[in-house]
Amino acid sequence: MAVQIGEYLTNKFLSKADLNVLPVDERKFQLWQIDLNSDGRNEIFVRFITRYFCGSGGCTILLLTHDLRKITTFTVMEPPIFAEKEIKNGYKTLRVFSEGEWRELIFQKGSYPSNPSVAKITKLLPGGSAEVIFDDKNEFFESKTYTF
Repeated sequence: MAVQIGEYLTNKFLSKADLNVLPVDERKFQLWQIDLNSDGRNEIFVRFITRYFCGSGGCTILLLTHDLRKITTFTVMEPPIFAEKEIKNGYKTLRVFSEGEWRELIFQKGSYPSNPSVAKITKLLPGGSAEVIFDDKNEFFESKTYTF
């Protein structure tokens, strides 16, 4: 899957201008697969991890369908992302910590909100049964890094 994602990033997602200024050593990503809409096929989170895609508020993270069609481009997103068991509008609710608050990302009109920092604040903490996506603080799991 990493090879196909690398090809998608190079040939469809990034422009030629991006590729011309993006140093080779910054062409890195991580991926996470999870079935968010209970259709038996995994959606794919693609996390960029280099300074070209990251700033003080977080990094760009893509959410793609199983056949590499873009669902959402998240901006200023900081992991971890919590995918709750709860389904709204056919997709799992996502919870993230942004701007000092827990935010709830609900799928609407074919996408999740692209900027978590302006998403709805929630009093609900991530549930114990939520799948944790890109958990950098988990000492037992480290996301593999790929290049494109």
